[in-house]
Amino acid sequence: MHEKKKRIIEESLKLFSTKGFHATSIQEIAKKSEVSKGAFYLYFESKDELLLAIFDYYTTMVMGKLEYLQELDIEPVERFEKQIEILLQIFRDHKEYLMIHIRDNVQLGDEMNDLIVKLNKQGYEWISMNLTSMYGEKIEPYLVDASIQSDGILQGYFKWMVLHDLDFDAEDLAIFIVKRINGAVMSMINEQSPPIFNPSQLKFPATFCETKENNKATTSELLNKINRKLKEKELNKEEDKQIKDALKVLEEESNKDNPTEIIVNSMLTHLEAVGDIQSETKKLRNNLLNRKQNGEGTK
Repeated sequence: MHEKKKRIIEESLKLFSTKGFHATSIQEIAKKSEVSKGAFYLYFESKDELLLAIFDYYTTMVMGKLEYLQELDIEPVERFEKQIEILLQIFRDHKEYLMIHIRDNVQLGDEMNDLIVKLNKQGYEWISMNLTSMYGEKIEPYLVDASIQSDGILQGYFKWMVLHDLDFDAEDLAIFIVKRINGAVMSMINEQSPPIFNPSQLKFPATFCETKENNKATTSELLNKINRKLKEKELNKEEDKQIKDALKVLEEESNKDNPTEIIVNSMLTHLEAVGDIQSETKKLRNNLLNRKQNGEGTK
């Protein structure tokens, strides 16, 4: 990501968390970010688009770290503890991100609604995957109820640690939280009571990105466009080789039925550091990873 764009995201996040989204002007954001108001509009069409970029930026960062830990060859309970520990560390170090959710009820229309549902879907998939690894078939009837309760416990701690500036050891708290989740889950399993909700009741849209019909920029076209834009940069031989290698890896991932998310994000982040290609990488990320989430194969 371009350094100025990243600076705008980080500085606006601080302003939104202290003054509120609605009370913060674009002029204030530009001044705090040390860019002109005109430069702001080079990166974002509006304050609304900036807020969506903030959510996308931090969600991508968080999910990347969780996916890395998901690959560790350790016991499921320990893996869940480590993932929650990382979440606690991130939100402790970036309290401004959580404060936005607490301060303002921001309405940005369909785009924000879609983003909220997307984040909810990602959270459900992450929690349910960990619970399934930990409890196997026993958890299946209670997967939605257990996910809701787990999410409630986590969100409660996130909110209180920000509002009251609580000091804590992330590892100890993560272990404590997983034990509380385990208590709730085992209670449901042992009681054998009928579940309240089931996965078929969840109304997750089939896709959160552009459909195949209206998305004319295919993966191949996007890779070619990224390659052309980066070639305009003055690169040394090593940088040129790294770009070619990254594009090759992305092309290989695009040919898989299930592209590996951490590889895709890693390669795209590397390319974004070289040039201003966020528009293309965003579409490419959607093409590859939303296809995986929706269970679609390569066409």
